[in-house]
Amino acid sequence: KELAKSIMSEASVGTKDEKIAVGFASIRNSKHAKNQTPTDVISLAEDIVNGKITDNTKGANHWYSPRSMPKEGESTGGYDVKGGLEQTTGVVKKNYKPSWADETK
Repeated sequence: KELAKSIMSEASVGTKDEKIAVGFASIRNSKHAKNQTPTDVISLAEDIVNGKITDNTKGANHWYSPRSMPKEGESTGGYDVKGGLEQTTGVVKKNYKPSWADETK
């Protein structure tokens, strides 16, 4: 149930793939929100724990939401934006990404 709380708290508006990714990363990183009551993600969390779903994260233990990162032209104060700008599907303006999210490093 803790994993379901994490998925709901961190990715409730995400796609199924995003929820799966957050679920797997949450297993490897206990520093995440668990403040929402799980609803439709309980069976998804159970499938992750029981090995019925393949890890789609390549071993990730962190995640970020492009939707919540500063966009091009906005203030970047207080954010790690050293990963540069990226164009994310579903986000109109380019968003910044954290330095640790740069896959080329």
